[in-house]
Formats: sequence, C-alpha cells, structure tokens
Amino acid sequence: MAITFETPVQALNIYTNITDAASAPYDMTVTRGLVVSDAWLQVTGAASGAGANTAQLQTAAGATNVTATIGFNNQPRGTIVRTTTVLSANSTFAAAAVLRYNIVRGLAPNGAAVNIVAVPA
Repeated sequence: MAITFETPVQALNIYTNITDAASAPYDMTVTRGLVVSDAWLQVTGAASGAGANTAQLQTAAGATNVTATIGFNNQPRGTIVRTTTVLSANSTFAAAAVLRYNIVRGLAPNGAAVNIVAVPA
C-alpha cells in the first residue's frame, strides 16, 4: 500500500512555561486552525510530594476535555509526563479558538513546561 501526501504538513510545537503550576486555567488563543496530536509536560520545579498535581488540555472554558489527565505529582525536576489519550472528537480547533491547560496543584509548587503537538487543520 502506498501512502501519498498532497500537501506537506509540518507539526507545530506549542510551548508554555508555567512557573509554579498554581491551580488555575491557562488559556492560549490559536491564530489558525489546528488538530492536536499529542500533549506532554516536563516538570521544572522540585518534586512536590504526594499532592495531586495534574494538567489537562481542554477546550475554552473547560467545556470539553481534549486529553486524559496528566499526573505529575511527586515527580523530580526534568521528568517528562505524556498524556495517555488524545480524544480525536475534541482535538480540532478553529482559528481564534482557545486551548486551555487546566492545572490542579496538590501540595507544593511544581512548575511545568507544557507542550502541545499539533498539525494545521
């Protein structure tokens, strides 16, 4: 079987550094349509103990989950944690849409470098 591509596609890596990963939604507005194919984060703060530190990519206002929850509690600095699921039904964003990373912090601050991999829609 041959696979052909009519238009070359370049993946986009959307990077956001959340300094202390405080419990809050972090919104990003996209300037063009895209389809999310992966999401991961790298712990940038000290290990946080047994707190329930999590991140999840959602649509604007947290209405719909795009990824499974990414847990990063008690992970040492430098650890990379990847989502286990990208929900294809929710992964397409139109131009000017808002992607939301919802961060829930359990105990101590634990910064995260958040990455979203996407292709143009």
